[in-house]
Amino acid sequence: MVHRIIVDNGDPAISYSYTPGHYWIPGNDSYTYGTTYTNGSYSSLNVTFEGTEIQVFGQVAQALYCTYEIDSVRSGGSTRAFNPGYSSAKTGVEWFNLTGLSSGSHNLSLTLGGADVILDYLVITPSTNMSLDGYTLIVDDNETDVVLSGNWTVQSGQSYGYGFPFNNTLTGTGDNSSTVEFNFTGVSVSVYGVVHSATGVSSYSVDGSSPMNYTPPSNLTDDSWYLHQQFFHTELEQGNHSLVISFPSLSGRERFWLDYILYGPTTSTNITHYPTPSPVPTGPTSTHKSRLHVGAIIGGCIGGAVLMIIVFAILRYRKARARKGSSTPAPSNYRPEYYEGIQNQSSYISDVPTPAVVRQREADAYNQMTAQPHRSPSATSSAERWPLIAYDPPHEANAAIPPDMSVLQREIESLRAENEELRTFGVADPPPYTEGPVRP
Repeated sequence: MVHRIIVDNGDPAISYSYTPGHYWIPGNDSYTYGTTYTNGSYSSLNVTFEGTEIQVFGQVAQALYCTYEIDSVRSGGSTRAFNPGYSSAKTGVEWFNLTGLSSGSHNLSLTLGGADVILDYLVITPSTNMSLDGYTLIVDDNETDVVLSGNWTVQSGQSYGYGFPFNNTLTGTGDNSSTVEFNFTGVSVSVYGVVHSATGVSSYSVDGSSPMNYTPPSNLTDDSWYLHQQFFHTELEQGNHSLVISFPSLSGRERFWLDYILYGPTTSTNITHYPTPSPVPTGPTSTHKSRLHVGAIIGGCIGGAVLMIIVFAILRYRKARARKGSSTPAPSNYRPEYYEGIQNQSSYISDVPTPAVVRQREADAYNQMTAQPHRSPSATSSAERWPLIAYDPPHEANAAIPPDMSVLQREIESLRAENEELRTFGVADPPPYTEGPVRP
């Protein structure tokens, strides 16, 4: 079953051009749904809607050419031609449509050629799961959820008077025992059909309420056919409802002709039950979808396996690097905060003294101490050194060293410790202290 949205041409969702010489004229016609709009040559209209298909119905007297833009995109196929194929103009003709649109909101701009056109109504196939509150849904007489019992006749592809019924179909009966049942979720319901000279009385009941009768006019001639006639309408409380149509007094040549049912849906109306009709046959479409599902499953498995292999390789690489780093023993005087300080201050790495510089500092310290015994060494003051490990007190062998020489000895010991910490490629230790000058 397919329930579509119907939009009268007087709906504010449609805007019309009113420039001089390019305008639309509102009016009424007994063969149309609601109001009508007749265009002057080269007039245009614009409508914003939500759905996957839009159909435009009305009257076209001669060949029609029109251009359009959908969502501000004008493609190569944006020019449409329509030829009514008959001499006299008929209402209820579908003179423009767009199908296969993506779900969501769209904007259609339509500019007509020089032909005289009557716009009657739009029919939109709603997107799945969209909110239908505030719209009017149209259900054709040949839909499966319009349940017919008794003897019925279906006519299609025929015009009646000066127009065609909705979707080119009518369903009629002359049997008093026939009934129509329609179940829906909504807040209102209306029944439309065709009236002619032999139309009989019909009765309408909602949710078992007292029936309401429709009696057609009595002054109709045999050649009079009036489309889009409202037989019944009622407003309802929001919820699930059941409409039943019966025919208590059909006799002789009297007939009842059903064209369509309108109802006002609610936010709880389930649109998933009303899929968009597909031009592709049901069988191939189902097979194609199965193949797509199988391919998606296989592709997902392969992609997952590749991802797991990549993650495993990265983990092994990191473990190998960690083992390699741990195989190099840390120096006996290793201080984590010292080396972390170097890593976090990479811009200062170039200032770390090399072993040659350290040896030069030892010689300079010796020369300064021998030249000025009471001057403390400044070249290796604590403010200019990297953090050092605590050094041991002087050994017993150095206990007899004069005070000035003791300071120098401690300075040399500190520099040697600093050199031990900084070297990484096995540079030789500084030469042992002697009484003579030390050369680098």
